Amino acid sequence: MQRNHGPVEEPEGPRLADYACRRLELKAGNQWASTVARSERALSIVLSYFGVDVKLPEITVAGLSDDVVARRCTPGVKAGKVIAAQTVLPELHALSSL
Repeated sequence: MQRNHGPVEEPEGPRLADYACRRLELKAGNQWASTVARSERALSIVLSYFGVDVKLPEITVAGLSDDVVARRCTPGVKAGKVIAAQTVLPELHALSSL
């Protein structure tokens, strides 16, 4: 009896949006509301860049680097200024905590 040993498809990875939602739910149970709100804002920015359907394995160092460059070129609240590194870092931290 022969078996088909064709290419094995890798299972789909979890979606970033699902992980982010679950992380915020867990954080809400033991963190200050302001901390949870800050993480929620940071993760929503990351989700808007990568898209809600991106799978965690699809997020690469190159993609994160591109995101940081794009965010650092975004106009800030003050005229003629761009978003500072200390604004972008919490977004990366929120993503790394997943």
